[in-house]
Amino acid sequence: MAENDASLREQIGRLQSAQAVDPTENVVEYVRSAVRRLDDLAAAQSLGMRREMDLRAQHQRELAAAEKERLDAIRSIDAQAISLASQQVASVAQGLETKINNLAESQRQQLASMATLLQDRLSSVERNQYTGQGIKAQQVEGREQNNWLVGVLVASLVGVLGLIVGAIGLVIALTP
Repeated sequence: MAENDASLREQIGRLQSAQAVDPTENVVEYVRSAVRRLDDLAAAQSLGMRREMDLRAQHQRELAAAEKERLDAIRSIDAQAISLASQQVASVAQGLETKINNLAESQRQQLASMATLLQDRLSSVERNQYTGQGIKAQQVEGREQNNWLVGVLVASLVGVLGLIVGAIGLVIALTP
């Protein structure tokens, strides 16, 4: 702006020192200097805008690079967390597998023990049942023998009585 003021003062000084001249030339010169000034202002404004745009573009590139680094860091942390979680899951799965295998083995042993115990008890019950049946069979057999003996004794007794009665009847019949 100081440059413009100096230019205007110079023009004013020339006008005052000069003799009266045709105003058309003065106007043309004044318009030329105004056009030069406008051109200079436009060039300065264009240069300023270009610098500002370059600064904004540079700043945008820096922001983009910083954002990329931030996202890469987040992805790296996420990848580490996933890896750690995967290892933990594998460890837990292995522990669960061991526990399940141990539980299955324990259950198998308990089942085998219970099967043996039940089989022993069943054998004992069957043995007692067979013994009881043997005793009952022996008792039945003993009763049958007793009945047979009683039958034989009764038959013998009847036979002996029959002989005695027959002998008595014979004696009576033969006695005159």
